[in-house]
Amino acid sequence: MHWQYTPYIIPLFIGAIVSGALVLWGWRRRPSPGASWFTAMMFSAGLWASFYILEMGSTTLPATVLWSKMQYLGAVTLPVTWLSLVLIYTGQRQWLTRRNVALLFIIPLITLVLVWTNEHHELLWIDVGMRTGAPFNALSFTRGAWYWVNIAYAYLNFALSTIFLVVALAHSTPLYRRQIITLLIFSLITWLGNLAYIAGLTPWGMDMTPINFSASGLLIAWGLFRYRILDIMPVARDVLIENMRDGVIMLDPLNRVVDLNPAAQVLIGDELPEIIGQPIISLFTACAASVKLCQEVGDKDLQTEVALDNGAGGERIFDLRVSPLHDWRGQLTGRLMLWHDVTERRKIETEIRLLLTLTQNTGSAPDFAGALHTALHLIVVHTGWIFGEAWLPSADGAVLENSQTSYYQGDDSATLGRFDQNSRKFTFAPGKGLPGRVWLSGQPEWQRDISSLTRQVYHRVQYAIEAGLKAALGVPVLIEEELLAVLVFYMTEPRTEDQRLVELVTAVAAQLGATLRYKQSEETGRLQAAALNAAANGIVITDSNGTINWVNPAFTKLTGYAFEEAVGQNPRLLQSGEHDQAFFKELWEKVVAGQPWHGEIVNRRQDGSLYTEEQTITPMRNKRGEISHFIAIKQDITARKKAEEELRKLSRAVEQSGSTIVITDLEGNIEFVNPAFTRITGYSAEEALGQNPRVLKSGKHPPELYRELWDTITRGEVWQGEMINRKKNGDLYWETATISPVKDEKGQTTHYLAVKDDITSRKEFEAALAQEQQKSAALLHNVLPAGIIAEIKERGQVAPVSFECVSIMFTDFANFTSTAEQLSPQELVDDLHYYFSFFDTVIEKYGLEKIKTIGDSYMCAGGVPFPNETHAVDIVRAALEIAAFTQRDKETRQQHGRHDWKIRIGISSGPVVAGIVGQKKYAYDLWGDTVVIAARMESSGEIGRVNISAGTYALVKEQFDCEYRGKVFAKHKGQVEMYFVNGNSTTATKSSLSKPVAVL
Repeated sequence: MHWQYTPYIIPLFIGAIVSGALVLWGWRRRPSPGASWFTAMMFSAGLWASFYILEMGSTTLPATVLWSKMQYLGAVTLPVTWLSLVLIYTGQRQWLTRRNVALLFIIPLITLVLVWTNEHHELLWIDVGMRTGAPFNALSFTRGAWYWVNIAYAYLNFALSTIFLVVALAHSTPLYRRQIITLLIFSLITWLGNLAYIAGLTPWGMDMTPINFSASGLLIAWGLFRYRILDIMPVARDVLIENMRDGVIMLDPLNRVVDLNPAAQVLIGDELPEIIGQPIISLFTACAASVKLCQEVGDKDLQTEVALDNGAGGERIFDLRVSPLHDWRGQLTGRLMLWHDVTERRKIETEIRLLLTLTQNTGSAPDFAGALHTALHLIVVHTGWIFGEAWLPSADGAVLENSQTSYYQGDDSATLGRFDQNSRKFTFAPGKGLPGRVWLSGQPEWQRDISSLTRQVYHRVQYAIEAGLKAALGVPVLIEEELLAVLVFYMTEPRTEDQRLVELVTAVAAQLGATLRYKQSEETGRLQAAALNAAANGIVITDSNGTINWVNPAFTKLTGYAFEEAVGQNPRLLQSGEHDQAFFKELWEKVVAGQPWHGEIVNRRQDGSLYTEEQTITPMRNKRGEISHFIAIKQDITARKKAEEELRKLSRAVEQSGSTIVITDLEGNIEFVNPAFTRITGYSAEEALGQNPRVLKSGKHPPELYRELWDTITRGEVWQGEMINRKKNGDLYWETATISPVKDEKGQTTHYLAVKDDITSRKEFEAALAQEQQKSAALLHNVLPAGIIAEIKERGQVAPVSFECVSIMFTDFANFTSTAEQLSPQELVDDLHYYFSFFDTVIEKYGLEKIKTIGDSYMCAGGVPFPNETHAVDIVRAALEIAAFTQRDKETRQQHGRHDWKIRIGISSGPVVAGIVGQKKYAYDLWGDTVVIAARMESSGEIGRVNISAGTYALVKEQFDCEYRGKVFAKHKGQVEMYFVNGNSTTATKSSLSKPVAVL
């Protein structure tokens, strides 16, 4: 891009620099009213001038068009920003709402859009070209329709600004008049410059507006510094000073009156136009103090009293305060004089001073109640009241209660005493009764005559009438809006409110508040001292060098050092050597820097034992902010540290435990699981947390089990049991669980703790073991009677037992040896197994006990090991069934041409001894003559028939048909009688039943 120099850009360049400087100046003053709009205005002017410079230096049409368009960024916004600044300056800020500002910028925004799209519609520029014959390059065009709309809108903004300034000029003071004239000149120069350009009166058609604006900018800059337009603006003047009761006078740095309110105008006594702009010295020539004050105030606040003639032979006393006014840079911009009339206050000051002096006597009272009584006494005696009482907030702050403290004077003390006693029964809520209303409002309340009030207004009206009380005043005693008491005073005659008296008593009450708070603080201090002495934690106070000034008894108990031994020492006497010097250096550096230190220290007691304490050291500062003391609070945490160590061990044990540990809330939601839970169930901790343990349910247990479990633990009891659960992968597993409630210190259940062990392997082992035990038991039952087995398991041995009467049966096969020789070993064993198995079935059927088999001999008994009354009948029936079975089998074998077996059966009944002998291959056996006779019955009996002894016959003769056979020889017994059993008793013969029987 080519560019050519022309001297016509020099004024534009100067204007751009001036505008930029004013932008920076205004930006720094943006908190001031209107400074933001002033900054925006000068920024727009700077843009316009800068882009006009580039337009003049351009050598091509496209570049010239571009810079001409860029100028509009400043040209269209400048009138709006100027109008906004004027509105703020003239006190019309209410018009600059967001909505109105947006409306003001509609035309400028449309103009900008049309400028940048002019090639498509030519609403602004028509027949655009380069101007020739001028000493600088410029755009040549015919003005379009919107061009005139934009010019009209800009002139409208300037016209409105001028109108607002002219109106303000008519109502302004001299200082503000100069400011407004400066602004009007600025507006006029800018406006006329643009009119000359529009009318074609400028050389070579040059737009003088940005140049004029720059020149006007210098004018504005001069006005800014000369009249401080942005620092002193007549904004909201009526709101700030017009309605103030005190006289307010604003001075400029030269002590000239800039503004004042009506109260100050009355004070001076001249008309406003005659006052504004005058030096303050000329207005108060009779008041040397005020003149001197103005000359010496400088940058400081000063206060003094000034006496002025009131024109009626007296004087008015003013509390005069002069304060400097500074701008944002701290430079003096003026002074503010505040004239406060204190004439009336001075009239009663003597009385107030007297009462304030008297109220100091409350400071010597022993306690809060004493101070309150002294105050009531002083106020009643010195202000003309007859009775005074006090009401205090209750402990819960809900009502006012009678303080039980009062003071009354006069001749009728008995009546006042009854009123006092009756009053002590009352309480007042906020807003109720005279004390309650004073409490709620926080303001004094005067009643001209309480005896004329209703009970709703004055609750104790009946008692007041009896006591002759009339006028009353209630005042609050407040400290920083906190009510300490309500004081109520009474007179015996009606009286209209005496404002002086109200102020007097209120002032005393204010002073009393501080005294009462001090007394409260004293009592609180005594309580705090008692609390420090009674504190369970050790407390040490040291000076700023660390020397111990005070320790409480708990320190002595903790360390073993008595008060006298500790005071004057340094806390290092407790050092144990467990910490290095860097530790204590860091501690000391922190506290001397004013920061609290908190930590744990291992210290050594006086007796040499170590202990751990938790300590907090807090720096204490005096009124100057300097550290004067350190307070250390020590707590013995030796037991806690030990408990924490135990807890850490427990935590590690829980984490490393092979048992599953689950903690749930009261709803059963899982809050903690240990690694064993993850290992056994397959659920990670993240998956388990928040879940209910029912995710493990296998469906193998009835709902009653879980209901019984939940009922148990919700009753606060421990549940134990075994259950089958399901892992995440679907596998089932057995676990034993103990679920316990976890209770807090109040005994309330807060959680449930489940400790579980995987017993799947044990269950599998137990099942296998049970199966093997069942096999062993079955085998053992085949060898020994059930009762004998139980006795062996319990005692390891069996004691011999004598039975008075049992039945013994022997069987064997006749010609066994010769028959066996004809058979193979397998055939022989098969036949014996065949018969003996049937025999086993039969004796089990009749409740008999198999004793043993020897070769082909089979022995069983009835009535052992458990005696019974039917053993003889049972064993005979079994014998008959065995005999019948053998006979049938014999016939079958003969039909098939096979060998057969012929059975002999012998039975005897009588006493025996039963027991087990030996240590290996236990066998239950019977001994006695009954066994011998039974064997003899079998060996001497007929084949295929049931042979019984006389003893058995005696027991079964009524149930079976028995046949007397005769006598047989028995070893050691000689000849014994024998009977055949033919069948049931229905077939018994008369001769067989009548034969005499000898029972063995």
